Amino acid sequence: MIAQPTLGELLVALRKKKGWTQEELVEACHVSVRTIQRIESGDVTPRNSTVQLLLDALDYDPSEWKELTQKEESNLSPYKLFNTMFALNLPENQLKKSFHDAWIAGIIYLVLFVIDSGVEIFVEINGSVFPEIPYVAIKVASLGTYFLFMRGMVSLAILFENRLLRIAAYLSLAMTTLYYGSDLALFFMDPYFDELAGVVGAFVILTNGATAIFYGAGLRRLQDGMGKAAKYAGTLEIILGACMVSLIFAPISLAIFPITMILEILILSKADDLSKSGLL
Repeated sequence: MIAQPTLGELLVALRKKKGWTQEELVEACHVSVRTIQRIESGDVTPRNSTVQLLLDALDYDPSEWKELTQKEESNLSPYKLFNTMFALNLPENQLKKSFHDAWIAGIIYLVLFVIDSGVEIFVEINGSVFPEIPYVAIKVASLGTYFLFMRGMVSLAILFENRLLRIAAYLSLAMTTLYYGSDLALFFMDPYFDELAGVVGAFVILTNGATAIFYGAGLRRLQDGMGKAAKYAGTLEIILGACMVSLIFAPISLAIFPITMILEILILSKADDLSKSGLL
C-alpha cells in the first residue's frame, strides 16, 4: 500500500486526467464523496478494497499500481522513518494529526513523572535499591510518552512558523533523552563512582535548565495564536529553567514542572480542537 499523502495525490492526478469531479468519481465507484475527499486530502488511509474500487473506476493499470507500490515499500528508508518520527517535511494535515496523540501522551507522561519522582525520593530517603525491571520500565515509558508529547509541540511550531520553539523542542527531546539515559546509567553504576554521578547529575540539570529557558521563550511566541496558556506556560518554563541553572533552587523546579505540563497539554488539546474544526 502506498502511504499518504502520496496516495491522495495520485488519485487527484488520475481524476483530473479524466476530467472528472469528485461527484463523477462517486458515480463510477460508489464510494462516498466524503471518503474520497478525505483520501485525496491525505486525512485517511483507506482499505485495499476501497483503493482498488477507485483505481478500477479511474482505469489505472494494475501493473503500474503494483510497480508503484513496490517502489514505495523499497523507499521506507531509515532516513524517511526519521523524518516522519521528528515531523520533518510532513504535509500540514499530517502535522495536525499529531496533536491528539500528543496531548494524551502528555497526560500519561505527567502521571509517570509523578511516579518517577516518588521512586527517586523513596530511594534517596531510604537508601534502598528499587527493583530493576519496574525502574527501567518507568524511565523508558516516560521517555516514549515525552517524545510523542514533544512531537506535537514541534508540529505546532512548524504550523506557526515558530523557529525558536521548534529548535528548543528538539533540544528538549535531546536533553530529556540525556536525563533518562544518565538516570539509568547511574542506577546500574557501582557506588564507587558516586562522585562522578554528582558531576553528571549537575551537568544534566544545567543543560536541561538552559534548554527550558529557550523553550519557554518559544512558547511565549505562541500566545497570539494559542492564548494566555502559551504565555503562562512560557513564563513558567523560563522560571523553571532559571531555577535549574542556579542548581541551588533546582528542587523548586519539581513543583513548577507539573504546572507547566498541564498548561502545555491544554495548548495541544486546543490545537487539536482547532484543527478538527478547520480553524487551524
